[in-house]
Amino acid sequence: MMSKIVSLCAAGVLGTLLSFAPAGAQSVDGMSLNGGTVIYPTQSLTVPTNGGGSSLHLPSQGTLQLDYSIQPYGTALLLMVVTGAQYQAIAAGEQATGLPPMRIVVTGFGSQSVNLAPGDYYVAWLYPNGPASAQLTWRASVR
Repeated sequence: MMSKIVSLCAAGVLGTLLSFAPAGAQSVDGMSLNGGTVIYPTQSLTVPTNGGGSSLHLPSQGTLQLDYSIQPYGTALLLMVVTGAQYQAIAAGEQATGLPPMRIVVTGFGSQSVNLAPGDYYVAWLYPNGPASAQLTWRASVR
């Protein structure tokens, strides 16, 4: 459910992968594109010691694509997509039941995707090897 249109920037180092946009081109963040793809606004942050993330609602079944860039290069982050129920359990200090739809350690820049049923989800970015410091730029798209 991700578009091949990817614009990532990591603290100004990576630059824009899609650099040939015509003059006057508008941002596609938050817009529905032809074919039903929706690109959500790019988020840039310093990942807090306890991790960070964002909630996401899918009104219908689709493919979630997460494009990311992590600096400094080589810093590992655990990328997780959990269901709304799993997130509520974790937030309440309880053990979440079931496997998360996505759980993968990522570094550098790239994309990961997962097919999801309609519902509420939470995208989490965590440090798998204990506290660290990372700059993260990421964007989600759904198709």
